[in-house]
Amino acid sequence: MRCIVPLLLVLALAGCGGGSASLTIYLPQRLGPEGPTGQRVPVLMPVERERRATMSAARQAVFGVMGGPGPAERASGYLDAIGLSTRLLAVRVSGDMATVELAGAEPGYLGAAAIVYSVTEQAGVERVLLRLGGRPCCIHTRRGTPWPGALERSTFRGWTGEPCPLRTENRCRAGQPKPRMNFASSDIFSGVQGGSHVSSTSTASTPGTRWTAS
Repeated sequence: MRCIVPLLLVLALAGCGGGSASLTIYLPQRLGPEGPTGQRVPVLMPVERERRATMSAARQAVFGVMGGPGPAERASGYLDAIGLSTRLLAVRVSGDMATVELAGAEPGYLGAAAIVYSVTEQAGVERVLLRLGGRPCCIHTRRGTPWPGALERSTFRGWTGEPCPLRTENRCRAGQPKPRMNFASSDIFSGVQGGSHVSSTSTASTPGTRWTAS
């Protein structure tokens, strides 16, 4: 009886859990014929990661994007969004806004968008302020100045890299693919920079987009 009680307690605690056992992030993926009509470039799509209780969900989301796809995901067409030369310094959440402090190489448009979608996937976070060396970074206006203030998902509405499940226009031909069969897009005006493994030759210009890559 002495052994049974502790065992039951352990099982009960395991059953209760400490929140979600998984975490959703967004990575680029080439969908091919299942992608949006007339679009060859990749698109951001959700993938699952095991939740780590040792860090905040927002911080883990950024690490997940920087870590890139696993071997099986690469075989399914997933790509890196951020190069190895970009480092994460801190992630702070205050109210509905997360501030992501980066160092090293500045992420391109694709990497910045992946961070924004991944961090805003976490409960309570609606906006993301991206900073490099203590200054706003990564998304620029047509005048070449950093995007003022925080970024939201609505900032990227209509962009060719917008995730299939969130699109209201030019939807994916196959509807909404399953999470582990997804994609991401690097359609930016001047190509992906910041050490991304996605070359500018694999991107296309984005009609109607209000920003340029860093």
